[in-house]
Amino acid sequence: MKCELCKQNDAETAVSTVKDGVEDELYVCRECAEKERARRQKKSLRTRRDSSRPQSGVSMTVTRIGGGEKPPPIIEAIMNAVEGVVSEINGEAAAKAGKKGGKDKEGGKDAKGDEEPLVALPCKNVKSAYRIRGGLHLEGLFLIGELEAAKRAFRAVGMSLEGITAQGLKEPGHIYRIMARKDAGEAAARMLDDVLEQEANARARLADDEMVRVMGDAICRALATLRSCRLLSHAELLDILSPIRLAVMNRYLDGLTLKEVDSMMTKIEFPDDERPESFDQATIDSIDASLADEMNGRFENVILTEEAERRFM
Repeated sequence: MKCELCKQNDAETAVSTVKDGVEDELYVCRECAEKERARRQKKSLRTRRDSSRPQSGVSMTVTRIGGGEKPPPIIEAIMNAVEGVVSEINGEAAAKAGKKGGKDKEGGKDAKGDEEPLVALPCKNVKSAYRIRGGLHLEGLFLIGELEAAKRAFRAVGMSLEGITAQGLKEPGHIYRIMARKDAGEAAARMLDDVLEQEANARARLADDEMVRVMGDAICRALATLRSCRLLSHAELLDILSPIRLAVMNRYLDGLTLKEVDSMMTKIEFPDDERPESFDQATIDSIDASLADEMNGRFENVILTEEAERRFM
């Protein structure tokens, strides 16, 4: 039996179609089945509206630590490590202060009372799944709403998670460097291990049924923007590609590889931040329009895999 769509290849599978409100089943070849699935998915992403959800926007509750509330499980490991790490850091600082006589025993200050500068902790040995553009990729913690709690945990031990600000957008892509004192030593390494463990846990939670809608929402929003936007800044692109990177890692997308996503994220530059006097609004709009057109074409045929379609749609 020949395919009922192309009339050329042998029919191998059946697909459901709706014509004039009547559901029918066609026997088609594999190639036509894939095209039909892609067509149906694109139409669904353009027109689907969930009437059970409020249409005014999406609200997310950011987890808080303090005020008598128990910290969330995913941050508890970091919080449990705080006391020991603080003691270790202060102990190291005190020991060095005793030897050199040039440090204040509390707070890591020099003899003049100035704070020691923080330096970026190298992360070149971090697994590539958690590293991009020379920093830590913490999209999982962001999506589950616990990134701010992780930042507070770092501040509690005299360190910080520092992202970039580009083209007016704060922390695009949720890529961070750990900033710590030079003498932080093993304490900083321990915090690095802790936050990577919590990011792995966050990504695992996003794959569970409990939070699969959060993951699906982030991916579908990103795809819709990349396919349909008319203006797109480079900082926005970096931010939008962040959940796309997790989607590719989880094999939720067809038509895109992790190597391609990493290449796109790594090559993004922010020229108008470097020489803002050279860019008037018309020039910026022209650059953003060109980037939007490029991404529209690149992501036109990137679709959800069958597994992702089953879970998200």
